[in-house]
Amino acid sequence: MVLDDIIYKGKYIGKNPPTANFIWHSCEKCGNQRWVKLTFGKPDNVICSVCSNTIKGHKLGLNNTGSKHSPETLLQMSLAHKGSKSPSWKGGSVITRGYREVKIYQDNPYYPMADHQNYVLEHRLVMAKHLGRCLYDSEVIHHRNENKLDNRISNLELTTRQIHINTHHIAGSNKKLYS
Repeated sequence: MVLDDIIYKGKYIGKNPPTANFIWHSCEKCGNQRWVKLTFGKPDNVICSVCSNTIKGHKLGLNNTGSKHSPETLLQMSLAHKGSKSPSWKGGSVITRGYREVKIYQDNPYYPMADHQNYVLEHRLVMAKHLGRCLYDSEVIHHRNENKLDNRISNLELTTRQIHINTHHIAGSNKKLYS
């Protein structure tokens, strides 16, 4: 039996959409056989994707050797849209759990305080710059006026986790605390 004569629904041959009709059809260029969707009773594509890409490559003037960029060009392309040069740049800061986080890079002396995405809590960065050193994980920064976005040095206080918890407990706050 010749498959060219039989039309199958996509759901019976594992093709999408499952309700569309498909026929076993040969590529007019290379003869490769594959399932082709029927549109108004005719095959959607008369040539296979390999032949189609070859034709598109020639039309665009591309060679099919897979030429590669030099390492210098790759570096230029990777740096072209990073950070403030990116079209989606939003100032390098985000608000997470009510705290402002800022993006820092490896050349920043406070980079060891950054998380895995190169963000550091702004209030910790402000205090670290004030002290002239990176903060230890055991050090906590308290916002005196409890406004998590008010990161003026006059509003920040360096403390330990236990003292910070006691400060909020005395104030009557049972909120979960973050440094």
